[in-house]
Amino acid sequence: MLKQILIVRRHPYEEPHHTELEIIASDGEFAGRVRFFTSVETITDLAKGLIAFCDDPNSEFIYRSDGRGSAFRMTCRSSNKTGNCALEIDMRADAARPFEGSCLLTLHSDIGAIVKLGARLREFSRLSYEELHWLPNGDGRMFEKHQKE
Repeated sequence: MLKQILIVRRHPYEEPHHTELEIIASDGEFAGRVRFFTSVETITDLAKGLIAFCDDPNSEFIYRSDGRGSAFRMTCRSSNKTGNCALEIDMRADAARPFEGSCLLTLHSDIGAIVKLGARLREFSRLSYEELHWLPNGDGRMFEKHQKE
């Protein structure tokens, strides 16, 4: 059985303006991974969007990777009136058959843990760390170098 986790890896590429992100996610049953090129500002936008969502949990935060290539979408929404949230992650590999792939999963969390994810992403956007781990209970840490799987 897998554990519920979100891992964000940064693969330096034309920094400080552009980078390659690798997102690895598991809901305990399913897991997926996607890599895509994006601006470093994307990491800051993700952080700001998650923190702003927590200011108004009746809202919805949606991030979609743009451009060509593999696709990543993250949606954060309230799942009930007691502060529980659903972080939906949709990943699609840009590959021709028979190598295509996709994964859609949801991590269930609470507002406090989403705030912690936003704060960690804000710190991650400073480009001092290459890997961020976040658990739906709010625990997590950042690493200066990629961790072995």
